[in-house]
Amino acid sequence: MNKKTKGILSIFARYTIIILISVGNLKLIYNLLTPPTVKVLVMVLRPFYDIIVVGNFIYVRGITTEIASSCIIASAFFLMFILIFSTPDIKPKKRILAFMVSFVILFILNIARMVFLVSIIHSPHFNTIHWILQNLVSMVVVAAIWIGMVSLLKIKTVPVCSDVKYIYGLIKKSKH
Repeated sequence: MNKKTKGILSIFARYTIIILISVGNLKLIYNLLTPPTVKVLVMVLRPFYDIIVVGNFIYVRGITTEIASSCIIASAFFLMFILIFSTPDIKPKKRILAFMVSFVILFILNIARMVFLVSIIHSPHFNTIHWILQNLVSMVVVAAIWIGMVSLLKIKTVPVCSDVKYIYGLIKKSKH
């Protein structure tokens, strides 16, 4: 198989995986991450608080709260997934390593975020802090993790842009 065919197949395979995962509208990521998130969060909080857990609901510090899809930050995990799979020229082992390491880091930081939020649950500023952490800080964290992965794994290509440039180059060559 020549280099051009490999490049086109790589693009097709990577974006097909992204599309197939995205069809579940983040539901797949939510369903996969909710049980371990609840279990780890309870395990971390239990030495400090009396906790009652029923499904995705946790009663802690006098308040019952649901570990909802927004708490799981499925969109941040999905963004990380898209960054990893839309980047060309990453060997499969390196892609799997980037995927695993970045997801573990994001998972741990999300648990830390939730532990912090439990500690301030009675604050009058809770909703504002929760919104900032969930909507702004989580995306900055994803960007920082991605930059770390690029540096650590010496990734030289750019998600999506490198593929567009490659396809443009093929089209330009075929016109000559």
